[in-house]
Amino acid sequence: KINFSLKEKNNYIEERFFDYKICIIILVLILYIVIDFFGSPNHFLATNPRLDPIHEGDYLTPTLNFFSTKGLWSSSASVHGGADFIYTIMLWKLTGLKTIGSAKIYFPILIFSIKLLSIILAYQITRLTLLRKESKFIFFIIFSIFLISLSHYDAPINFSPFSYRDIFIILFLIFFIEIFLKNKNLYVLNSIITFIAFVSLIFHFDVGVYLYTLLFLYTFYLIIIKKFNYFFLIYFLLILFWSIFIYIVGIEEFYSLIENFILIVSNADLAHGLDYPTPFFSIGEQHGTRATKGLLFQILAGILILKNTIFSKDNFPRNYKILFFFIFFLCLINYKNALGRSDGYHIKASTDIQYIIIIFFLLKFLLNKFEKKFKNYRYKNLLFNMIPILLCCVIFFNNFLDIKTFRNVLSAKERFLNYIKLPDEEFIKTGFSNPVHLKRFLVRFNDLNKDERCVQNFTVDLILPYLLKKPSCTKYFFSLLALKKSAQLKYIEEITTNSPLYIIYESPGFILDNIPTHKRLKLVDAYIKANYGVHDSFDGYIILKKND
Repeated sequence: KINFSLKEKNNYIEERFFDYKICIIILVLILYIVIDFFGSPNHFLATNPRLDPIHEGDYLTPTLNFFSTKGLWSSSASVHGGADFIYTIMLWKLTGLKTIGSAKIYFPILIFSIKLLSIILAYQITRLTLLRKESKFIFFIIFSIFLISLSHYDAPINFSPFSYRDIFIILFLIFFIEIFLKNKNLYVLNSIITFIAFVSLIFHFDVGVYLYTLLFLYTFYLIIIKKFNYFFLIYFLLILFWSIFIYIVGIEEFYSLIENFILIVSNADLAHGLDYPTPFFSIGEQHGTRATKGLLFQILAGILILKNTIFSKDNFPRNYKILFFFIFFLCLINYKNALGRSDGYHIKASTDIQYIIIIFFLLKFLLNKFEKKFKNYRYKNLLFNMIPILLCCVIFFNNFLDIKTFRNVLSAKERFLNYIKLPDEEFIKTGFSNPVHLKRFLVRFNDLNKDERCVQNFTVDLILPYLLKKPSCTKYFFSLLALKKSAQLKYIEEITTNSPLYIIYESPGFILDNIPTHKRLKLVDAYIKANYGVHDSFDGYIILKKND
């Protein structure tokens, strides 16, 4: 009751922090991000990153389905959410090109945006430190560099702590922190975080669930502090936003979205789930070290939050303590991705909030010690001004000494346009172990399937319908998602209704966890075998034809 009272009004007034020096540093950091993005020789190349037939198919095939059927979720049971086709639809319409390059370009654009937003998030978090203004300045620079480094341009297999999916979490935190920093513009701020949560669920099912859960917890807090006006505002806006969405896309698409969401919730972990490596005992195994570190960081983040809220009377004002609890709650639920598919990549991608909490308190502690040590130092102001200058110099001279970097910046527009116009064949060369076999298959299947309006693909080479330039015959273009009995029966019903003449039954590409689709979906496989027979088999591809 003494240290943590929800009802007590906060009287802490934040020291003014924003000034011309912060503006200069922000401009320097933005310049660094721009040069890094446009100056890198690795960007706008078909070979980097190489084409991934599964993950690229996640968004190419649903987008092709949309342009063929005008259906969104009704034509494609997306793996992650609307992001699997919305971004690509916009880019294909914007560029007028339906190519792999014009689709893939949205990944670096999103990650570039995340790096820019990381600066704003770093600024917001810096305001929570309670450090002196000079120390805040140093904290902001270091923390900005740290957050910028959390995102990498490798995509679509983007397992950096800040992936392209986290753009909504970063946006939410920027405005959510502002609510607890200032007791102003609360109607606007509450409206913004509600809208971000609403949009996030449409784009990414998992991120949307996490933000909705945090938003619902926040509304419970509003009831406790008797801020009923904001409570009703949030739920009114949610109803309004969903009503407008239904009006725009139609009730059928809305039902398909809900059905897709339920499909992912009930099937995704069954299809992709892996046992979490045993803490400590699995160290040295393929994913064991990272799994142990992930849990230790989770515990450490919790200890730091508890120490600075419950068990520390005067360390932070009470509104900050409440905010820290909300952030740690997000840290907890965000780790669900690591518990679902527990390989090193997903564990790493689920540690972003952990890192933010730990580095925040560690850096704050070190700068507090630094402040005390140089409190009476004669050249203290010079020292505090020199540190930011040195940090900025290190950033630039370490990364941009090569004259080729600036040449790449100047030629960025040309390289960008060339990238989105590249023929798909240039990407295919990097994505398949034997492109010659793939081309032979595409020619053969197109010849067989020329009179059919769709492609039925039963493999995890999800990109095949796109390469064959025909939509998938069912919305289960990623067959593995239809794992439960009810989903398999719906899958069979769609195959029966659309009655494809040919089915791509096997391919020589990657097999998820070495378990073929026909061993996972036994009901669907039994139906296919009862109604189809082998028509052609070559180079690892098996094509089935419907029985007469």
